[in-house]
Amino acid sequence: MMFRAIAIALVATSCGERTPPAASSATPVPAPAPAPAPAPDAGAVSTDAPVSVPDAAIAIDYRVRLSSPDRVVTVLRDGACAGPQASCKHEVCFVPAPYVDRPASRPAMVTCERDRDCSVVQTICCGPDAMDVRAVRTDQAAALPAHVCGRGRACGAPDPALIASFTVGCVEHVCRLLQPLPATWCEDRDVRYRVVLRDGTVATRDRTFDCHGHALPCRIDADCYREIERREPQPVPALRRCTRDTECTLAPVECCDCGARNFRAIRLDAFDAWRGQRCGPEPVACPACIGAIPPNLAPACLRGSCEVVETQEPAACTRP
Repeated sequence: MMFRAIAIALVATSCGERTPPAASSATPVPAPAPAPAPAPDAGAVSTDAPVSVPDAAIAIDYRVRLSSPDRVVTVLRDGACAGPQASCKHEVCFVPAPYVDRPASRPAMVTCERDRDCSVVQTICCGPDAMDVRAVRTDQAAALPAHVCGRGRACGAPDPALIASFTVGCVEHVCRLLQPLPATWCEDRDVRYRVVLRDGTVATRDRTFDCHGHALPCRIDADCYREIERREPQPVPALRRCTRDTECTLAPVECCDCGARNFRAIRLDAFDAWRGQRCGPEPVACPACIGAIPPNLAPACLRGSCEVVETQEPAACTRP
């Protein structure tokens, strides 16, 4: 996935160590010195984390919720896991991370049998906005810079802390980036969400987890929402046009995000046009702080238009 380079600070989950053998009466023999590890590829994979089996506190398998169609698959943990591989994590439930690799990896780059086959690989291509992080086979990492950068070339070295912030697993024989979910989301539960429209009808939709932020298909804090009445000023229709919930976001009515209290739903690519509609073409001096979107609000694509919805108790989405 290509994205703007930003600082990411996450704590990596450590793997458990092997349980030492019981004491023996035999004269101890010094263990041979371990062979030096091969040097890592300068532009590809971090090998800082030691190989380790999951400890006794970790379940023997983990589960991954997939969509299209909705299903949960069980993956046997790999005793030879290392670093960011899911087999070394304490979490028991994951979902594929919502990233799209561009250009897409060739099938040979991602085909796998066990978690040990997969790595998180960071590639930095020369030029702006040219950092890529994806899941690939470890033995294909050296070929990735040429595939990702095309006619360009790779620059710099991978960031071990960034790589450790991701999780990778071999799911249905494909190396995938994963993100953890609470264990209940991998159980037999209804993962759909519902929206009470302004006319009182209830729309039911699949939760696909292929998004970020406040978008309904990736939120796990609510299952029921209510479309709220439109308030002025409203974005022009062209700024609200949509086909999926994931195409919508919330933006403040105020010219400054800091301290904003009123929000409207717009297309993801309409921020600049919406700011110009409400604040004019000239720059606005704003306080140096980051605004927060109220957690009870979310954007939804309803009748082809991005609209604001509000979280409700589950009973509100049950037809009488």
